[in-house]
Amino acid sequence: MNNSEISVVIPSYNGEMFIADAIDSILMQTCPAAEIFVVDDGSTDRTESVVSAKSGNIRFIRQQHTGMPAAGRNRGIKETGGKYIAFLDQDDVWPKDTLQIHMENMIKYPELEISVGNIQKMVLTETSERKPEFKQLDRPENLYMLCSTLIRKIAFENVGFFDENMKHVGSDFDWMLRVREFRLPVIIDDRVTLIYRLHNNNHSKDHELMNRALIEVFKKSMDRRRAHGKKTLIPLPEFNLPGDKLNLP
Repeated sequence: MNNSEISVVIPSYNGEMFIADAIDSILMQTCPAAEIFVVDDGSTDRTESVVSAKSGNIRFIRQQHTGMPAAGRNRGIKETGGKYIAFLDQDDVWPKDTLQIHMENMIKYPELEISVGNIQKMVLTETSERKPEFKQLDRPENLYMLCSTLIRKIAFENVGFFDENMKHVGSDFDWMLRVREFRLPVIIDDRVTLIYRLHNNNHSKDHELMNRALIEVFKKSMDRRRAHGKKTLIPLPEFNLPGDKLNLP
């Protein structure tokens, strides 16, 4: 399988505690990526030195601090040379067969633009000698998270980039809703393609912030659909699945 077509983007900010694990999980893929871009949002810790210690085709890009991962993701998209793009947050990791699963789907369905997998939540239990330890939480779920996907680069021509004008977190969820609205071909795979690691610094721990973000995201979606439907609100469509199949045979 041709790995020269896959680029990975990691938006980072003060990620020295976790980012080494994220990069290692990319480097250990059974279908390895050709290039990794770490787009840093003006970190003040040792993120850059941790990344620099890793071998492989890894490029560290420093940007002025914005506080929004959308800017880092968009910069990464513009820098990538691959036909496919995957995103991984600095504190999460991939199972070793994540890219293999996604590429199998892309090859099986040539019309496919996005492959989505399940996530497995893990929760931080303790940190010893700066090495975080996590334990499994609940069963795998399909939450349509950006970092559980592989995306054909052409999808960004069809849907657009991540919205850097959003006031709160949630630009990734906003983008996935646009995928539904634009009816891009998506496959939903029931295999785990992301280990989502929960800890005290996750944005998801801030329930007030997340609620504001969800309100903003759904309002934007409603405004787009209302504009398209003139005076009426077009319902949010389901994902456009190849062959109308929810999971792979």
